Amino acid sequence: MGWFKKIFEEINLRFFNYSSNSNLHQLTNKRIIENALWWFHNSYLEDCYASKYSMLWNKYFPPLPESAAGWITTLIRIKNKYPHLFTKVFGNSNPHVKIGEWLLSEQRPDGTFASSYEDTLNQPPAVFANGCVISGLIALYAETKDEKILAAARKSAEWLLLMQMPDGTWKHYSYNVPYANTMTAYSLIRLGKITNNEHFLNAGKKKIFYVLDKQKDNGSFSEDTEKAVYHYTDIIAYTLTGILLSARDLKDESLINAVDKAYRGLFVLLGSDGYLPGEINSEFKTTINYCCLTGNSLLSSLGMLLYKKGGNEIFKTAAVKLLQYVKEKQLHSRYPYLEGGVPASWPISGKYLPYEINSAGERFFVEALMDQEM
Repeated sequence: MGWFKKIFEEINLRFFNYSSNSNLHQLTNKRIIENALWWFHNSYLEDCYASKYSMLWNKYFPPLPESAAGWITTLIRIKNKYPHLFTKVFGNSNPHVKIGEWLLSEQRPDGTFASSYEDTLNQPPAVFANGCVISGLIALYAETKDEKILAAARKSAEWLLLMQMPDGTWKHYSYNVPYANTMTAYSLIRLGKITNNEHFLNAGKKKIFYVLDKQKDNGSFSEDTEKAVYHYTDIIAYTLTGILLSARDLKDESLINAVDKAYRGLFVLLGSDGYLPGEINSEFKTTINYCCLTGNSLLSSLGMLLYKKGGNEIFKTAAVKLLQYVKEKQLHSRYPYLEGGVPASWPISGKYLPYEINSAGERFFVEALMDQEM
């Protein structure tokens, strides 16, 4: 058991007294973004970037299509917004292009991408993961105009349409994120507009309006069970973000109003320091005592988007609080696999990806920081 004791002592030393070592107030948002980008840069494995780093196992885990694809959008945004910072971290390379090449090599004959790592050819797909990949491929196509990229996105979308039920839902390969598949719906809407494909566009719309029809008076979404189900805050954020982004392309104000209503329901649980419980049920209640930092980052970006659409300061105030809480948890360490990383949960032992730095969560943190750079 000597190895377990050593790991625990290392974690205790580095993290449980973390706040006393923070120099957050000396850092600008741009510098915090730089630290996060170095963490991402250092996570490169043989052919792509790691999906996460485990503090318990002291290792990176293989890349995941959905998290890798998300970075395409973020890296392009950084390259355009902070070109000097992009060059400082990545030199003359284009990591988003490398990710795209890796994704094309990972696409399976039926158009799907694996939902997890290891044995990627034989494991089942996921609706959510394929939606994430389509979104990344769309961003890469917009920059490169490479038709192979657009063809890969179409192929994945065609599989999604095969799996979709007549009411707009995906009953198979949805696992525990049925409502979060509004992000997949948004990817189909975007792809439909780019390719002038009404089938993709209508499939996305059908899913969005199915979820909208499930909204309750308090702003949450009804469950298929009478039991109160607790959702991670990142799932809540995915659901609302998919609806709000679709509002722009569909030119439908009712979608904005629906997200506004749901977002306000979170205020009762939001602490003055930006702490938000990591799991919340449809009554906006919780018994949870940890924070899902990934959810905080996503909800911060969502709050800023609502603020920019309507100008209501309450959304900006909430967004700033949510992100401030995450900023205070960014790690500072002499170890490159920790420096600049953001744990998935706080405390790091929380139920959401305990003792892990999740690449997707790191990306959402960077996006939220950029969103607040007006």
